[in-house]
Amino acid sequence: MVWVSSLKSDQTLGDRPGLRAKFYGEAWEAPYERHMIPTRPENVSRAMSRAGNGETLQREDFPEAMAVYDEKRFQCMKAVFWAAGFLAVNQDLAKILSRFDLGTGGLVPFPIYEADETSLYPAHYSFLNFGSQKDCFLPEESRNTFLQSIRRKDSRKIWSIAPEQDGDIAVSKAALDGPDLWMDPSVRRRFFMSDGLAEALIASKIKIDWRLTKCRVIDL
Repeated sequence: MVWVSSLKSDQTLGDRPGLRAKFYGEAWEAPYERHMIPTRPENVSRAMSRAGNGETLQREDFPEAMAVYDEKRFQCMKAVFWAAGFLAVNQDLAKILSRFDLGTGGLVPFPIYEADETSLYPAHYSFLNFGSQKDCFLPEESRNTFLQSIRRKDSRKIWSIAPEQDGDIAVSKAALDGPDLWMDPSVRRRFFMSDGLAEALIASKIKIDWRLTKCRVIDL
C-alpha cells in the first residue's frame, strides 16, 4: 500500500504562526504584519523552492533559529506547521517519524527561542527535510489529474492533482521500495508515504488531518 497526502495544501498550517526567523548570516526578521511576508535573500528563496520540490537541503539552507513573538498564536499551531516557508514538526510527531526511513533528508532539529531571542522555548522542534524522491507517478493510469506545466530545463511534465479519492492516483510498484516518505518530481504539493508510516500516523493521538488517500500500485 502507498498513500498520498495533500497536507501541504492546508493553508491553516502557516496562518501567522507567531514566529520570526533568523537565517544564517542574516539578522532576525521583523514580525509578520497583516500577512505580509518579509523580503528574504535570494539564496533563502532558492532553498524554499528546492524544499518544495523534495530536494535534500543542508542545515544552512534552513533557518538557523526561530523566536516566538506572539505566544497566543504559536500555541494554536498544530504538531506540524510552516515555519518561515519550511515544514516543521513538534517533538511528539518527530518521535513517530524517526522510527521510519526518511531517506537522505530526515529531521533537522532547530532552536526556538522566547521573545527575548535568548531563552530557549521549553519544547523541541525539527524541520522536515524532504530529501527523497521517487519517480513513480503514473499519470496515464490516474484520475483527476491535470497537466500544470512542462519544465523547461528537462521537458518533464508537472502534474496537478484535484481533490482525490482512494484509488485516483496510480503509482508504479517501485514506490514500494526505499524510504517511507518521499516526493515525486512530477507532482506538485503532494507527498507520498508507505503503508507503515501512514498507519502509525493514523494510530497516533496527534490531531492532524493528513488528508491521506490510498494510491493504486500497478505492476507494469
